[in-house]
Amino acid sequence: MPQKESFNLEVNVPVKMRDGIILFANVLRPVKDTKHPAILVRLPYVKDSEFLFSNYLNPIRYVRAGYAVVMQDCRGTGVSEGEYHQFVNDVDDRYDTVEWAAAQPWCNGNVGMYGLSYLGANQLMAAISHPPHLKAICPAQASHSLRGMPMWEGGVFMLQLSLIWLNSMITKELAKSGLPPEKRKELQQRLAFVDQHLTEACRTLPFLDVDTNKIAKELRLGSVYSEWVTNIEDDSFWEKLHNPLPLEKVAVPAFH
Repeated sequence: MPQKESFNLEVNVPVKMRDGIILFANVLRPVKDTKHPAILVRLPYVKDSEFLFSNYLNPIRYVRAGYAVVMQDCRGTGVSEGEYHQFVNDVDDRYDTVEWAAAQPWCNGNVGMYGLSYLGANQLMAAISHPPHLKAICPAQASHSLRGMPMWEGGVFMLQLSLIWLNSMITKELAKSGLPPEKRKELQQRLAFVDQHLTEACRTLPFLDVDTNKIAKELRLGSVYSEWVTNIEDDSFWEKLHNPLPLEKVAVPAFH
């Protein structure tokens, strides 16, 4: 017979950022009433999705090992406040969240981070800001630059891949949105059409007229694709997004 297991779960815990915006996190931790090291994962894909409970990312693995796991919706995604602008606020938000976790009564002051792809880049951005209580990171499949793989290859912007990624983000946002059922269904059908006709979608001119971008504008993700496409050749735009990341500033132990 498998042994019964119990964990403490807090849902939508508010975490206040330095500019007053509230981001929300789920906290899963051992039942034992002692202080634990914390592991933070921040994502724009909705913290309640099944994505976080698969294989390497599954927080239950870490709670069993004695860690408290903090899973946070990035600014402007899921139920967190604000507007989503990829990587614009992420350095400060990561710093503030690491220090918030370290100060919680269930944490012993040691905070690590884990996650792959976007969730891995999140860790690198946190590490370059040097939050005092960040002790280690474990990024996987993570690029240190938005102008590198996977969104760019050989100096060429990967239009199709960017649409696939944005479609995925929108799909998760729609699942948690408060839109009327008919409106949500309409948008989901439009997204599905783009997914099924990606080659034609990539031939849309001007690029900003692609239906994925129009749908994003009806949610809180409207600026992401527009900003990318409009600033493809503007080096100063990408530099503001910390691209490429100055990896020489990463001072904590990292396993990639």
